[in-house]
Amino acid sequence: MASNKIPSKTNVVVGSCFTVFNLFCFLGLPLLAQQNPVWLLTLLIAVITTNTLWAFIHETIHCIFHPNRRINFLFGRLMGLSFGVEFHIVRFGHLLHHRFNRSGLDLTDGYDPDKIPRWRANILYYLQICIGLYLSEIFVPILFLLPKKVFLPLAARLLGAQSPHFKALKNNLLKVQTLRELRVNTIAMLILWTVSFYLYGQYWWALLAASLCRGFLISFADNLPHYGTSTQDTRYAYNLSMPGLLQKLILNFNLHRVHHHYPNVPWSQLPEQLQQTGDHTDINYFKQGMRQWRGVIPIKTLDE
Repeated sequence: MASNKIPSKTNVVVGSCFTVFNLFCFLGLPLLAQQNPVWLLTLLIAVITTNTLWAFIHETIHCIFHPNRRINFLFGRLMGLSFGVEFHIVRFGHLLHHRFNRSGLDLTDGYDPDKIPRWRANILYYLQICIGLYLSEIFVPILFLLPKKVFLPLAARLLGAQSPHFKALKNNLLKVQTLRELRVNTIAMLILWTVSFYLYGQYWWALLAASLCRGFLISFADNLPHYGTSTQDTRYAYNLSMPGLLQKLILNFNLHRVHHHYPNVPWSQLPEQLQQTGDHTDINYFKQGMRQWRGVIPIKTLDE
């Protein structure tokens, strides 16, 4: 097995740069753009590095960004804010993904023809893979600002009072310290978005366009390694091949089956882990991305 040595120095340096740069894009860039709109081209860098930033946030989710847990979560919260999302919600959703992969709410591309027509399932599916994930990470945290007596019945209605998702929510996100941090993060997130749109002024459309592009990039990539895979193995995903430079740009996140089997292995060790376990890549990353446009698949077909 590959060593689990966390490249903490690299993570901290690059994570700090990402945090400062993305906060600059929210608050500093619009001031420069008022003087010269050419500065708006800087947003292209933010868009291109969207999945890199998400990959570093992902490392904090699994506590493999830094060996010190407090530093790990501090960077998770800061990088999450610089991405315009709330960290605890992102972390909760991703850990549930590992636990319930290819089942229930996590079966993005599967549908039951006896319960929902294909056209309606496809509408929900394309919304999810094109922008839905990012929007949920922005708007779901707002619900946690509600008083518990209002929020809990609402969550029970949306998730199902007896569902494992609702039970996990109560056991994790509603802990006193976590809920306090979540609310602080959410208020900071809302202030950041509001102030940023105000500062961009007549160029508000540039922030919106860049944000929609970023939302598409992470939403589309989220289910890509799982599209069309069996529902019988919660740890299954495709290992996807891609050019070395692009693979590094997403921190080897294309080796997704390796990650699901060894979630505590840092991004820098995933290629070594692939080799040592005798695993392989299944299909080209971009070819799998094109397959994802085919739409929903009957659950019975995925079960076969």
